[in-house]
Amino acid sequence: VEPSTAISEANDDAMRALFNGEGDAIYIYSDQAYQFDCSDASQSYTWDCDLWSGLGVNYTYIHTGLTGHKINGTTIAISKGGSGLGDLIDGCVARYMQTESYYHDCARYNLTADCYTNEFFPASDDTDTPVYNLQTHEQEGGCSTGYCSCDA
Repeated sequence: VEPSTAISEANDDAMRALFNGEGDAIYIYSDQAYQFDCSDASQSYTWDCDLWSGLGVNYTYIHTGLTGHKINGTTIAISKGGSGLGDLIDGCVARYMQTESYYHDCARYNLTADCYTNEFFPASDDTDTPVYNLQTHEQEGGCSTGYCSCDA
């Protein structure tokens, strides 16, 4: 499938190609369907809500929980090798992750289940792993949740 930039949402292009039979699978983040949830009628969305509404019925995720390619998240800076910027940023991030402010930011953006916990995370905080972050062998219920288990 030829990538397109004709519309603002490249993931819509991928889903449209899948539904049009132009491919058998697409590779997208396992939380994409949750991020593209359109249940809040008061919001306007930049993506095609109809494409993303059928999780577990019209489409499912297979082979989730692939984390061997990443080390602690997203790239926040790129610099010339040997500049020392990586060490500087790593130290700042490590210190920030130990603060109460870090916990509040995780809570503010509904990411407590994805953030590394520190002493400021309440013991009763709901930090169950979201279904989209479970590895395939940890999924349950066939494919009805939208995330297929190994035996499905």
